[in-house]
Amino acid sequence: MTKAYVIEVRNRTAGIVTADEHGFSFFACERVFDSLEGREFRSTRDAERAARALLDARSAQRATRQAVFALAVTVEIISSFAATFKIPFH
Repeated sequence: MTKAYVIEVRNRTAGIVTADEHGFSFFACERVFDSLEGREFRSTRDAERAARALLDARSAQRATRQAVFALAVTVEIISSFAATFKIPFH
């Protein structure tokens, strides 16, 4: 009988792992976890750690993109303000 375990990260179902002779095979339930599809892990905890690391990395990338966008908007506002009042801004 195959044993299967659900891997959840931050209230999201990342995937299911099934036990076999090599360890635990990962099957993604959401697209964000597709890069883990088919990977073998020594334990269910290792699979959970990998899913958590993947989600953490995506969150960090999103935060970086938001910060860059906010900076670009700020520069545009300052540039427009400087042009309106003829203040040199480089």
